[in-house]
Amino acid sequence: MTGNTGYSWPPYRLRQFYLDVSNSSVDTSIKRSRVRCYTDNNTSPATPPPVIDIPCKQTARYVIVETTYHAPEDKDSIGPVLEICEIEVIGCNIRHFGENCALCNACSVCDVINGNCTALCSPYCVAKQCDTHGYCTLGCTEGYWGNKCQNFCPSFCHLKICNRVDGICNSCIDGYYGDRCEQLCNSKCSGQKCNKDTGFCTTGCVSGYYGSYCQDRCGNCGTGICSRNTGNCETCNKGVYGSQCDKKCSNNCLNKECRPIDGHCSNGCISGFYGSLCNMQCSENCVQTICSRNGVCINGCKPNWTGDKCAECSRTHHGPRCDQQCSPVCLNGTCFSDNGSCIEGCNINFIENFKGKR
Repeated sequence: MTGNTGYSWPPYRLRQFYLDVSNSSVDTSIKRSRVRCYTDNNTSPATPPPVIDIPCKQTARYVIVETTYHAPEDKDSIGPVLEICEIEVIGCNIRHFGENCALCNACSVCDVINGNCTALCSPYCVAKQCDTHGYCTLGCTEGYWGNKCQNFCPSFCHLKICNRVDGICNSCIDGYYGDRCEQLCNSKCSGQKCNKDTGFCTTGCVSGYYGSYCQDRCGNCGTGICSRNTGNCETCNKGVYGSQCDKKCSNNCLNKECRPIDGHCSNGCISGFYGSLCNMQCSENCVQTICSRNGVCINGCKPNWTGDKCAECSRTHHGPRCDQQCSPVCLNGTCFSDNGSCIEGCNINFIENFKGKR
């Protein structure tokens, strides 16, 4: 390749040019499909020689010479200028070599200079470039991997793109995970989407399931929905309570309904029971054995009993079951419930008769 051969004017417009070869023209080729054969690294005021011999052992249809360098000497120009007088391309057709482009010896592909046999590049090598072993030097076209780009990327790689060296997928299509996207995401993952490396469901679970892999069923949740991380229910079905609705409400709860958080009976207790859990019986001394939520007898006490919960003997009776009447000699007929002794002493007639007998 030659620039200006007149030495009175240095070839500064050749600085930092580059030469590529490609199987596509400059209008249609992309940088990655080209092979770079030469880059000039001169900076001002140095200039490249006016005649440059560039060895480029490549197989291609087009030679592309470009620059992005704006020479400081071009003060009036508005952008990079590349000035070349002549480009002479010396080479042979495929399967030929040497100055006279003789046929390769006993092989279909050989070195263009010395005729040594070389490997035939895979059609899936980028720019169909490979070394003497057939190893693709610029990588593989999309969808292939291996030294010779001989392997298909796994079927479920996203866009069929995988690592050139080991075939590991960059990402997976929805529903699959693993190095080669060979494993199915759990069908309970929302949208069947999961992490490529771990298989953890990335967008939550379908209704009724929880866990990292959405592998566990929610309990008796009222809406069928529970926390993704803990399995705790938002609400419970009738008759059960607890964080996962796995405990039964007391049979003594009215209508067997209780609060989801703690099991306290929501509507009170059935007849004969009281307490927040309806686990305590009303006193048998309550009339009709009916009492309030705190155990107070609503309809009063049976005969001989007294107190809010009818747990004490009336003032006129004593004994373990309050079935013994106080002595008639007790003043006002009252006595202590434990031993029957008169609370207010004896009546006056009994005292006088007692004195007379003495």
